[in-house]
Amino acid sequence: MKIQALREQRSTLATQARDLLDKNPGDSWNDDHQTEYDDLVTKIERVDASIANAQKQLDIEAQGVVAAQHNANANNVSIDEGQAMADKSKEIYVTWLRGGPSAFTNEQREYVAKHRGIHNTMSTTTDSEGGYLVPTEHSRTLLEEMLAFGGVRSVANVVITGDGAPIEWPTNNDTGNTGELLAENATAAVQDFAFGTKTIGGYKYSSKSVAVPMELLQDSAVDLEAFIRSALATRLARITNTHFTTGTGSSQPNGVVTASTSTATSAAAAAIAYADIVDLEHSLDPDYRDGASWMFNDSTLKAIKKLVDSTGRPLWAPGISSGEPDTIGRYPYTINQNMASIASTAKAMLFGNF
Repeated sequence: MKIQALREQRSTLATQARDLLDKNPGDSWNDDHQTEYDDLVTKIERVDASIANAQKQLDIEAQGVVAAQHNANANNVSIDEGQAMADKSKEIYVTWLRGGPSAFTNEQREYVAKHRGIHNTMSTTTDSEGGYLVPTEHSRTLLEEMLAFGGVRSVANVVITGDGAPIEWPTNNDTGNTGELLAENATAAVQDFAFGTKTIGGYKYSSKSVAVPMELLQDSAVDLEAFIRSALATRLARITNTHFTTGTGSSQPNGVVTASTSTATSAAAAAIAYADIVDLEHSLDPDYRDGASWMFNDSTLKAIKKLVDSTGRPLWAPGISSGEPDTIGRYPYTINQNMASIASTAKAMLFGNF
């Protein structure tokens, strides 16, 4: 089934679920409604999985088109010529992976010498010691794949810098100050802004060396570049998302959980209730709720999907149109598997404008 048809199917199911909630407010919600709602949720989850698989395939296919456009723009050539350059770059890269520098044909050596400018070197050593080339789109697609992993990157403000130097990020909190009412000809009081800075450190991460089986290297049917790129992206995404979530701030990033303030505590040590979610929502100043969202892991989502509000209706509501997020009490959420599960003293949920 095409992805558009899947999205339409999801929209239909989500509309049915939303209508069920809207048409049965308060005490009119009964066990039959809950059973029907649970069935719709199960179907939505299955369609979501199919959409994710279809979208991943489209992204894989689109990477080649983007690479062709990049090469065309960078070298002032046509799209067809850009595609040819992208294909050649990948061919040379895979040849290097399979057999190293000695495996290059004369034609490939000539191409490398001619088009070195459109590549990034793998190291600063000489060609014979590993200085051969990696297609420039490799790094770009690596970042794209990392974006889809973990959760923090998808809601963060990502800043691409030219080097790894620490960033001094300006801060200001003026929420405690107000203006004043002045009498005629009176002098206004002085109230300066209290500016500060937050140092965002630079950290170097490695995917570690990737050992590729010889059988894979010899199998021309395998898209070796895609396999290695995915492996590298997944490794980097795992470690960075972990640190972006629970990093200590000492010799590693200050994780969002570590930096957060605990302002709502569950009444039960290893459970969560509707009242707990309401308390967490309203612990955040209304000025910051515009654009706010939740963050928690999948097991917490499972627990929340079983919760109902004060009228007995489920808190979880599916997004109807394509791109509209599912919500918990009107706010969208992000799944982050590095968040702690519901337990005593654990910060299992975050709420704010990330």
